[in-house]
Amino acid sequence: MANQAQISEKNGSLEISGELNVASVMQVLSASLELLPKCSKLCFDFSKVTLCDSAGVGLMLQWMKYAKHNSKSIQFKNIPKQLESIIDVSGLKETIQDLIL
Repeated sequence: MANQAQISEKNGSLEISGELNVASVMQVLSASLELLPKCSKLCFDFSKVTLCDSAGVGLMLQWMKYAKHNSKSIQFKNIPKQLESIIDVSGLKETIQDLIL
């Protein structure tokens, strides 16, 4: 059985866990939209993500759009290698790289 992706607030970061893919990304986005207004700055921690496909990049872009629209700082940390590769291949490295810790 797949490890369903989840997001939760932990130690000032928004921690994503499980398999982040096309089947789970909308659930994570929806859950995150409940947490984001409570955060003064957005720091997404991917250290517990076990699998990630291109839907993860789309999710990152949605969070970037939210941050810009709501004048919040945003950072991503512990990005999985497979997600870094997708960012690079998709031509988004320059857009996202300054946000990755």
